[in-house]
Amino acid sequence: MLGHAEIAGDALPAQPGRAAEHIGLLVQAGGRAREIAGQILDFGRRGRSSRCTSAVDAVILETVAQIRASTPGPDTIQLSGSAEGARVGGEPAQLQQVIHNLIRNAVQASEPGAAVDVRLDPVSLTGARALTHGTLRPGAYVRIRVSDTGRGMDEATLARIFEPFFTTRPAGTGLGLATAFEFVQEHDGAFDVRSAPDRGSAFAVWLPVIPQDPGRAAAGGTVMLVGRTRRSVQDDEETLAALGYEPVGYADPEAALAVLRREPGRFDLLIVDNDLAELSGIAFAHRAARISGRPIVLSLSAPDAVQPEMLAAVPVADIVRRPWRSNALAVTLRRQLASAHPARRPAAVP
Repeated sequence: MLGHAEIAGDALPAQPGRAAEHIGLLVQAGGRAREIAGQILDFGRRGRSSRCTSAVDAVILETVAQIRASTPGPDTIQLSGSAEGARVGGEPAQLQQVIHNLIRNAVQASEPGAAVDVRLDPVSLTGARALTHGTLRPGAYVRIRVSDTGRGMDEATLARIFEPFFTTRPAGTGLGLATAFEFVQEHDGAFDVRSAPDRGSAFAVWLPVIPQDPGRAAAGGTVMLVGRTRRSVQDDEETLAALGYEPVGYADPEAALAVLRREPGRFDLLIVDNDLAELSGIAFAHRAARISGRPIVLSLSAPDAVQPEMLAAVPVADIVRRPWRSNALAVTLRRQLASAHPARRPAAVP
């Protein structure tokens, strides 16, 4: 990194092309250094997330969407199945890193454009089950399976895949799978790995479902969504449902206001896009606040610029930035629901 920075500095201003090339390499090296440092820090953090839980559907949807956005052939990553709203132990960011590592490894082991399958299934075990890397007790589990048709692995490689610092890639650190294995072990799960040379690989993560008592199942609350298009509203509804909320979406702000007038106490919280079809989200918030005293969260796209003094003058309790990150969104909603209903305990969303 220092070498590229020095060369870029020497090349300016006489050789801007050469400087730009080395600045690009500097950024690339910095990203790689951040990745390696993050993996080293993640490895060995056992026991720090035992009190957290994650909504599996939301974490997987977000992870797959992120990888698709950075993959030349996004349609090659195929997601199917559902965890049916199940929650598992661990921080969402850590579970996301586990799935990210598995999908990235599958993509790298495959030919360009070859399909990588990600499958979610709820599984109930009536007896103990021995997997390739761990034994499960009877109970309810979520199985997250990532499979590819790539080059596969021989038995010698399979025996070492979860060893720290073992890697078959020149640019690899050997910490991705080791960290994933540590996370799964910490939360009483197990891996089932199947592979053969030239026949692809399948990594299945089994994690026990965290039971939810019936009294907390609906504690997430009912959320009104007001968006620009029906399609965007449907996508947001899926995200909120995966986090344990009951979303009710509207692409017509006037229709949403009419519902608020009829049933002002129906919703626990409102999420409003700043860019609506017929008026701004702030204008909608002004009108909605006169009808209902529920918290209003304004959803802003990356280019949106709203001055702090403007927000201070409108009835907006908080903002969330798009693209939504499930973890940050859940924290914001939980905070606002807790302040609006201090006697009520919201669901333990991630």
